Amino acid sequence: MFQVYPSNKKLGYLLLINIKDIAKKPEKERRGSEKDVDNVKAAFRGLGFQLYENKVHVNLTEKEMQDIIAKFAVDNCHKDVDCSAVVIMAHGGRGGLIYGYNNLPISVSKDILEHFANDKAEQLRGKPKLFFFQACR
Repeated sequence: MFQVYPSNKKLGYLLLINIKDIAKKPEKERRGSEKDVDNVKAAFRGLGFQLYENKVHVNLTEKEMQDIIAKFAVDNCHKDVDCSAVVIMAHGGRGGLIYGYNNLPISVSKDILEHFANDKAEQLRGKPKLFFFQACR
């Protein structure tokens, strides 16, 4: 037997973060990332997602990433939707690290996923949460 979630009119919101550059390291540019962003936006739009804050968050520092992720997780916009999605495209490192524009890391488990626990993300409690990371390790 499987669980059926009650359906709302809106599927959900997509938080899309693209760290395409690393400050002071032009050799670390993620060429072609704009095309990836366009494809992700089109795919999620086709599924019925709305882009959070109507924008792609580009070249955020590790602190800015932590702040927007924490804000997204508790935002009231999730009240009347079925699920949420987070897509982060950046450079990554061993141990589940994602690097910000300032070349400082955040932890996937501690700095991202923990914000979406049922006791923290009340509006998303009991709803599917989708996470996609495009990052090398």
